[in-house]
Amino acid sequence: LQAALVLSPGQNGEAMQAFSAIVDNAPARGTLTARAPWGPLLMSAEVEAESKSVLVRARYGIHPPYGVGARVELSDLLFYTPYGDFPTSVEEALPHAIHTQKVRSGEPLGVFWEAYDTDPAGEQMTITLTVTPDSDQETSWLGRLGRRLGIGDDVSPVTLGVQEMSARGSTVSPRALELDISTLKAGEYRVRLEVEVKGQYVIRAERRLVVTGP
Repeated sequence: LQAALVLSPGQNGEAMQAFSAIVDNAPARGTLTARAPWGPLLMSAEVEAESKSVLVRARYGIHPPYGVGARVELSDLLFYTPYGDFPTSVEEALPHAIHTQKVRSGEPLGVFWEAYDTDPAGEQMTITLTVTPDSDQETSWLGRLGRRLGIGDDVSPVTLGVQEMSARGSTVSPRALELDISTLKAGEYRVRLEVEVKGQYVIRAERRLVVTGP
C-alpha cells in the first residue's frame, strides 16, 4: 500500500505551497500526519494498492473554529480512545485516535484539542464539554411533532466542566478530557467545546458524533 496526505492552503484557485506526507509500504491501519499553517485548508488523502489496481481517494475542506477577533483560538476536536493517561500533545493522542465519528454507547470517549495564543505566564481557562442531540439530523414528522409538544424520548445532554490554568512557558495549551456517554441512546450528536478566558468572548469548537448500540 502507498498512502498520501496533502494539505493545500490555496484559496480561490490561487496556487500556494502544499504540505504533504507520503508513506510506501503503509500498514492496513495506522495514522498519517502532515503539518501546515492553521487556516482554511483542502485535505486530500489517497491510498493505492498497486498489486490489486485499487486507488481510493477522499477530499474535504477544513477550517479553524469560528474565532474572529479573539486572542485565544481553538484547534479542531480530536476523538480518541482513552488509554489510562491524558495525552499532552498531538503526537501522544494520534496513536489512539478514533478513525471514524462512530463510537459505541458503552465506551468512554476521549476529546483532545489545543488552545492557541494563551498567556505563557499562565491564565485561567473555564472549559465546558457538552454532548447534545444533533438538531440537523433528519427525523420523522411524528418525532418532530413530539418534541414541539414536549413529549417523547428526551435525551439529557452530557456535560463536563473544569477550570484549569493554561500551559506555562508556551502559547499553546494542549488539553484532553474524557466523557462518559453510556447514558446516550444510539443516534447523531454534537460534541461542543467552549473555552472562556478573561477579556474575550467564549470561543467554541464542535464536531459531529454518531453513537451506535452496544
